[in-house]
Amino acid sequence: MVFEKCQRELDGDLHVFHDLAWDDPSLQESKTAGQIDFVVVHPLRGIICLEVKGGRCRYHADTRTWETMDRDDRTVEIADPFDQARVAARVLVKLLQRQPALKGQFIPVASAVAFPDCVLPRDRALRADIQKWQILNQDDLFDLGTAIDRVLDGAFSRNVMRRDHGLRLVEGVKALFGTRDIEGHAPLASRIRAAEERLVRLTEQQKRILDALRLQRRLLIRGCAGSGKTILAVHKARCLAEEGKRVLLTCFNIPLGHHLRRMTSDHEGIIAGPFLELCVNWLREGGEVEAHAHDDEWWSSTLPSLVADRLNQIPFRFDAIVVDEGQDFREAHWTLIELLLSDPDGGALIVFADQGQNIYSGWDKYPMMPAPVILDRNVRNTDPVFAIVKPLCPPGVDMLSSGVEGPVPRLVRYSDNGHMLTMIEAVLSELVRESVSISDVVVLGTRGQARTALKYGSKIGPFTLVSERRDSRDLLAMTVQRFKGLERRAVIVCELDSAQKVDDLLYVAATRSSALLYILATDEAYRRLCRLPLRQSDIQA
Repeated sequence: MVFEKCQRELDGDLHVFHDLAWDDPSLQESKTAGQIDFVVVHPLRGIICLEVKGGRCRYHADTRTWETMDRDDRTVEIADPFDQARVAARVLVKLLQRQPALKGQFIPVASAVAFPDCVLPRDRALRADIQKWQILNQDDLFDLGTAIDRVLDGAFSRNVMRRDHGLRLVEGVKALFGTRDIEGHAPLASRIRAAEERLVRLTEQQKRILDALRLQRRLLIRGCAGSGKTILAVHKARCLAEEGKRVLLTCFNIPLGHHLRRMTSDHEGIIAGPFLELCVNWLREGGEVEAHAHDDEWWSSTLPSLVADRLNQIPFRFDAIVVDEGQDFREAHWTLIELLLSDPDGGALIVFADQGQNIYSGWDKYPMMPAPVILDRNVRNTDPVFAIVKPLCPPGVDMLSSGVEGPVPRLVRYSDNGHMLTMIEAVLSELVRESVSISDVVVLGTRGQARTALKYGSKIGPFTLVSERRDSRDLLAMTVQRFKGLERRAVIVCELDSAQKVDDLLYVAATRSSALLYILATDEAYRRLCRLPLRQSDIQA
């Protein structure tokens, strides 16, 4: 994603090179083998070696160590990214000065680190050897050109080189990538990663929406599946918290709520999570709720009424509330949400919704909202997946494609539950052969644990079905309903065994895939799905 934004947004004077690697035992007093994610060359100002670190990164000052947390909340210790970038800068100078045209020449070079999935503070120095301008955060990706200019300003004086010398540096860096063309087989994993990187998470349309969000305190944003609503919701919550506001970021769906909590766990000003779970926790803190099952009426009406009656026992209100997947909420939920605002008239209430995904029969009316803003471009799915989804759009839902190519979705037929599990195992075997990580895969069914063949704790091949991954052999499995609002690179949809379920659930299920989609169906659903642009699978059990 960073490379695509560089290509699209940086001005013509900047030359961006991706993934420079070296392996040279003769590099004395330097790292003999290594890699840097980006080399950015400005022909008048100098070279920036830019390392990119994904995930939620953390620095431990007492041990001078770094770690990152992935989407499954697994923490992994990583090398110091600033040291990596500095070493790469020193090596780059040595490699360039070996070239006849640059031997003994002045080569201005500096280093920086980009964190596309989190925000590190820049209000004070992280370390004595790390300057503020060397840090690019998630928010910098919204205006990458300005961020790169800030790095160049921090590293170099204006126009420190003659243009002819700078252009020789550009050619010198090009030469380090080689000049001989080769061709090889691209594994499926690399194809889906490439497709995912090309999917634009914040389009120009979304940037305009963000500008509007800064000005309005009440806003309803309707967006089709995959239009980036959750990304915008998280970003808006962060922006409001940066203004010093206490923010509630919430949704109806439990897994999505936990995802929102992980995405904002680094910010003390944001309380995030699934709305009903938060309500229960607030009551339990006052000893009001027993731990037992309740019916739908209790969750949709009684629970919000109990919280409303005991608002004075909740020690705080919120200056702003951001709601994702607002179409899932009931009338009583909205009444309580307004009561949770510290200023019901002036507090910010931002709602993101998609009536096409109203599979919980929510209340499609929102409190004191102006006319909605529409997000109609799908920025999650490749064009082949979009071609499946478009005919399934509910009435009144319009969608525009992302324009990104990718693998064609596969349609697999099965006869019964045993055969379905066998075909899922065959799909998983193909994915593993093609170097797809099992952490990038989810299996989506249509039945709860009491009726499904996807029982938690059971195995499909070497993998154990789980609701939350903790081990490398764990395979995430959920119902379509519970996974709503989330995504994975590879999605296997199954238990489509009646014609009625196909259109109702496939619109939601298919849009969970950012690149690769397998649809498993019984004969009746299979015949119905043959009308869609699916590749009938040749997978063998």
